[in-house]
Amino acid sequence: MKKVKGQCQYCKRLFDSNKHKRTAEHIIPKGIIDLYPEQYITFNDYKKYIDNNGATIADVCKECNETLLSSLDSYGKELISSNFTEEISVDLMNNEFPATLEYFQLSRWLLKIIYNNERSKKRDTSWHQRALGYMLYNRRIEDIDFSIFMGMHINTTPLPEQFYAYKPLQIVNDPKLLGNSLCLVSFGIDPFINSLKVQGAFSTHLIRFGTAIFYIILWEKNTDKVKKRFYNTLMTKEFNFMQIVSNISNYYLKRVSAHSNTTIGYSHLISTSGINQDDMIIKDMIHGQSLVECQQYMFDSKGKEGIEKTKALIEMDEFPNNTKIQKKYKKYFDS
Repeated sequence: MKKVKGQCQYCKRLFDSNKHKRTAEHIIPKGIIDLYPEQYITFNDYKKYIDNNGATIADVCKECNETLLSSLDSYGKELISSNFTEEISVDLMNNEFPATLEYFQLSRWLLKIIYNNERSKKRDTSWHQRALGYMLYNRRIEDIDFSIFMGMHINTTPLPEQFYAYKPLQIVNDPKLLGNSLCLVSFGIDPFINSLKVQGAFSTHLIRFGTAIFYIILWEKNTDKVKKRFYNTLMTKEFNFMQIVSNISNYYLKRVSAHSNTTIGYSHLISTSGINQDDMIIKDMIHGQSLVECQQYMFDSKGKEGIEKTKALIEMDEFPNNTKIQKKYKKYFDS
């Protein structure tokens, strides 16, 4: 059998021309990208893609990509498509949202996405190398430890989310944990940002797929249980997340988003007290009016075509050389 240079970064077998043929694995799974056919810009940290295919990394064999890992992508697509694609009305921002999760499939899927993302950036993957048996075969004997948290994204700004550089798909490395609202800083009320770093973490990651927000801590080998317990409690008590654990399937998820997560993305998370500050400042800005009514008014006044024009302006600024975007821009602005 013909050997091909290189080896699969999951099973570690050499590439060949048969079942271990070299293939391209999506970083953001293609099934998730396909849920947003109109949103053809996908996000990987601050990189943006305009072909509705997203980024891939060509170092995975056919057997791993199309057999062992595809079942995880199938689970993830079903989970997101069935529960987390519809925008949540802002008047429900204090509600809890039921979700049924399968811990092992979910955790393996998220770890796979993170591993793909880290390799694409040529970052240290020594932690992930120890987790390959878990990701591929659900082996639970590897020397790995991680914490997974989940919450909900809700747009709490006065404008429909489509008015911004809409970011329903995001992967962010080491998002900052902030104690206070960014509104306090931007409006000069408080010049200082209270930030926190997770001590004992190999790395931290945030993934947004639709309205689902996942925050993952990969722990170093020698991090003691007391420290892990402290940060696990911090994320649930101070940041409104639910910790996803192996012996619980049913959860009630809470909003974890501040207005700045809609406007600039998830490079940061705001504590619950900071989100409360955020909500009060936004309410004061709109003089106590209903956020639902503000968003609806702006949507109605702009109309679908107006939103598309705004989107064309943003995209033309970001991708001035893209012919598809140039054509759309000329449609609206060239007389």
